[in-house]
Amino acid sequence: MNKITLKRRFCGVLAILCCVSMLQWQPVQRTHALGRAGVSVSRRTGTTAELTMKKMSGVTGYQVFLSTKKKGKYSQIGATRTTSFKMSKLKKNKVYYVKVRAYKTSGSRIVTGKYSSVVKIGKYVAVTTADKYAAQVLKLVNEERAREELAPLKASTALDKAACIRAKELVTQNSPNRPDGRNGCSVLTDEKIVYESAGENIASGCKTPKDVVEKWMADAGHRAQIMSTDYAYMGLGYYSTTKGEKYYWSQIFTN
Repeated sequence: MNKITLKRRFCGVLAILCCVSMLQWQPVQRTHALGRAGVSVSRRTGTTAELTMKKMSGVTGYQVFLSTKKKGKYSQIGATRTTSFKMSKLKKNKVYYVKVRAYKTSGSRIVTGKYSSVVKIGKYVAVTTADKYAAQVLKLVNEERAREELAPLKASTALDKAACIRAKELVTQNSPNRPDGRNGCSVLTDEKIVYESAGENIASGCKTPKDVVEKWMADAGHRAQIMSTDYAYMGLGYYSTTKGEKYYWSQIFTN
């Protein structure tokens, strides 16, 4: 009887050890809580759009969903393991909506996070020469201001539009006053732009952004406008005659 009792106890210990060993070697899968993703449109061309995702740690990648209506049905169009994704075969005159979510692979399982906010991909608008020149002039102006340790000016599409109106007016009256006799900055009131202080530089005959900025910086009055601490925003207008023989520029500043 004693031998039988000892054997049963020994077997019981073996059984417990075997169970512990099995538990130690069995893989455990955990569901990782993924946060909400973020996405923005970094570039739009006629048929493509480039997306940039907010970088998230601990994820495998991002799934991309597209719709032609903000509250419509979204279909997955792809996935990326990086923070960028390029969409193709878009129609330039069509509006799209996109959202993304992060995902993580765990063995044969895929764990997904929350959808990002819906982002609109607008119609393609061709970049004009005036748009390109506005960005280049702003860059050159801010380089000049940086040499004097002044804060950089910010771009303003509203001021760009107003300055383009002024640049075209310079063809008929190349002066600080407009063809109707009002001051050049009255264009801001016409365009319903609110401001406390404003100024304008004009020029003609300069073919490139570099040429016009150099011309303005060489004149004390124009330079003072560019280097003024009264302004925070800059807009630029550019206009050339049909044959491209003459070039007109308007640079408008506001606080």
